Amino acid sequence: MTDQDKAMETAIKDVFPNTVHWCCKWHVQRKAREKLGRILSMDENFEQVFYGVINDSETVDEFEENWQHMLHCFDLVDNRHLSNMWRKRETWAPAYFRKNFFPFTSTTGRSEGLNSYFKTFVNPQDSVWRFVQQYEVLQETMLDREDNQAFIGHATTAPLYSRYNFERQAVHFYTRSVFLKF
Repeated sequence: MTDQDKAMETAIKDVFPNTVHWCCKWHVQRKAREKLGRILSMDENFEQVFYGVINDSETVDEFEENWQHMLHCFDLVDNRHLSNMWRKRETWAPAYFRKNFFPFTSTTGRSEGLNSYFKTFVNPQDSVWRFVQQYEVLQETMLDREDNQAFIGHATTAPLYSRYNFERQAVHFYTRSVFLKF
């Protein structure tokens, strides 16, 4: 799983020809929010339909049909970004990856988010001693967040990602963290 970097896409095809290359949905949706921000913010119905088509389509046929229906209903057939997303749909839309097993990978955003967060604590001109101090502060902050997430995991039910009965059963059998990986 990578972001939508063209050079990486080319290298993966050359070096790992039998690998399933998946573009991170988090990156795709972030770019969509940047490019479609005005449309998404002005039309709540479009926003709901847009994310519904992406996240709730169970099959490729359902995704493709719903995407085309969305474009026509909201008169967005000529939208450049949506056309680009459509052309690359097989690299990012979850419906295309339902038959592939990607354990413990849902997004590259977590590591990038951590890097971004760490950069708010440390500057390139800081000394090694300052780096160590800030690293300890970050570590304590992250541990506090993990403790809070553990509490939430024990006190609430994890969100479901599909409408399958086996998922509804699994949410009761697994801990929240294991279920999210499942």
